[in-house]
Formats: sequence, structure tokens, C-alpha cells
Amino acid sequence: MAETEKKKPSIGSYMLATLLHILDLEFLREHLKKFYAEEWRWKKFDCISVLKLDIFRIFRQDNFTGVIRYLTANPKEATLLGFSELPSEKTVWHWEKVRVGGQGWKRLFLVCVRKIRFLLVPLGIILGKHLGQDSTPIASTREDPDAKFNPHYKLKMHKSHLLLDVEHNLPLNYEGSDGLAYDGNYLLPLIEESEKNLETIGEDCVADGNYGSFENHANMNMRGIPLFINPAVSDVYHPEADENGLRLEYQKFRGEDGWLPPDFISFRQIIEFLYLHGKVELVGMFFRNLIMDIKDTIEFLTKYHRRSVNEGFHGVVKDNTGFGKMRVSGSRNLEVHLGVHLLAFLAVGPLFKIQNGVVSELMGLGHVIV
Repeated sequence: MAETEKKKPSIGSYMLATLLHILDLEFLREHLKKFYAEEWRWKKFDCISVLKLDIFRIFRQDNFTGVIRYLTANPKEATLLGFSELPSEKTVWHWEKVRVGGQGWKRLFLVCVRKIRFLLVPLGIILGKHLGQDSTPIASTREDPDAKFNPHYKLKMHKSHLLLDVEHNLPLNYEGSDGLAYDGNYLLPLIEESEKNLETIGEDCVADGNYGSFENHANMNMRGIPLFINPAVSDVYHPEADENGLRLEYQKFRGEDGWLPPDFISFRQIIEFLYLHGKVELVGMFFRNLIMDIKDTIEFLTKYHRRSVNEGFHGVVKDNTGFGKMRVSGSRNLEVHLGVHLLAFLAVGPLFKIQNGVVSELMGLGHVIV
């Protein structure tokens, strides 16, 4: 009975296949061809068609056997995806896990983000200015040697660290880790990689308290990207790191080395001097003190409220693609899992909308019913 149900035509699946037929992914062809050693291999089953098949599988939340069985029983949908002859489930598995692999999916994801960036520029929309970062649990199998039990979530899990544009509700970058990794370690690397990909410098970033180390506050602010993090109840104001404290610390360093007296240089230059001379924690304390001073203001609360975009995105991608749970074990499979799901979201969601003249509610997937 279950097998019969899987083979029955689905209106939602047919609409998804039609959407993928319309979706233009040709800009990825030159990148996909690099995953093939010989040209004839991608000509046998067109690489864009295989990519669309994989995206189709993700939104159906199907396994490799299930999706091939379904398309075999529904050849019109296979034709919409670009197939006159379907590959085997083993071929699709090998294509996703081995031929493209974790690093390949990350590359395709970043190329897709960059494509969206160029499509939005003529419309006056610039990605990557207002950032938000958060992590979300990815449940794994009991046998997974790389997953770790997280007592907060009560799960054996990995983490997905996601960097979003919280102004336009778009994922910009991601990384995976085990379930107990410190979130704050992934803040700056993801932002630096995203800035290089987008050729855009961020203006501010919002995150939860797990990112609020002194080091992160210092590094982000010295890059010109203020970090808006709601202080934890245990966080305290550090009087030794107020403006007067930093000037006194500068005086200690200055000594007899010929540095200008503090009254002859700007306070920003004093901060830069201390940062470059290893006083990262002190500088971080100063910037977190600034947040402590404004944490109850409308300006701060308005900016911090944007963090809800991250949580909203987690819900959308998990509900529609099965992003929140792995069916197989291992960190290598985690890299593939994150990449293929996030690329599928980008392609079917924002990219499809922008290609068809829609630039609002880019996070929404209301047009996709499976």
C-alpha cells in the first residue's frame, strides 16, 4: 500500500517539476562540469537535469530509491526535469555524495548567492550589509561517530552555523560542526568568506549571547561591523574598560617609546593601538560595555529584533526540506546534507522569485506545495 501511494501522481510534485523546468540554472553549468573528469559523463545525464532531480528529491523529502521510483511511475515529471531516460538511484547517490561532495555543494551555494546578488543590484538592492548569525541543531543517527549529544536539545546532533542577510531574509553562508561546538568560533570566518564572495562590507551583525565573547566584540567592531548581542544576565559592566581605562592603558604602553600623548590622538586611534598590541580582551570589554549602556533603548531593541529572521529561516527550511534531520552518519555527509538542502532552498525560493520579477518575501516558499 505504501509503495502504491508513493507511485501515485502528486499535484504538488507536478507543480514542483514544472517550477524546476522553468527555473534557469544554466549559470551553474560551467561549475558543475568541473566535477566530471570526462566530458561524456555529464552528457549522458545532463548535469543541470541531475541537479534539478536532486532539488526535486529534497523538496519531496524522499530518498534516492523513492524519487527514482516516483519519476519512473510519472514520466511527465521526469520529462519536465529534462530526462528521456532516468539515471539509477546509485548514479544520483554517487553524483550528490561523491562527484559533487561537501566542498562542491558549498561552492555551488556561494555561486548561487553571488548570482542572486548580481540580479538584485540593478534593482537597488545590496546584499550583505545587515547580517545575522545563529546555529541550529541537525539531528543525526544514534550510530553517528561524529555527532555529539547536546543536553540542551537532548539530541545526538550536529550544528549548522548560518549567516543570513537579515534585511532581505537570505542565507549568505554556512558551516557545519559537531553538536557541542562553540558558536562564536564561526562568526568571523563565515562573515569574511561572505564578504569576499559578495564584494560587500557588512555594516552590523545581530546574534545571540553565544557569540558575545570579548574577542568577537573586539574583532567585529575593529572591522567596522558593530555586534548587537543581548547581554546575558551574568554579564557585568567592566569599569576598567571605559574610555578613561583605555586611555590609562595606552599611557602604560606609551612609556618612553615616543608614542604621542593620548590627548594628541583620537580615541579611535587609542583603541586601534591597544587592539594591535594584544589588548583584544580589554577592547572587547569596552565594546560590550557600550551594548550594556544601550541595551534598553529602542535603537538597540529594533536592531536586535532582526535576530528573529534567523529563527524564522530555520523553521522554513526545516519544514519544507527536512533540513533538520540527517538520514545518514558522519561529518562528510553533514557537509553534503547542509549544502544540497540550502542550495535547493536558494534555487526554488529566492532565485526563482527574482527570475520571475518578485523581490519581496524572498524567504517564503508559499509557491511550493509538495
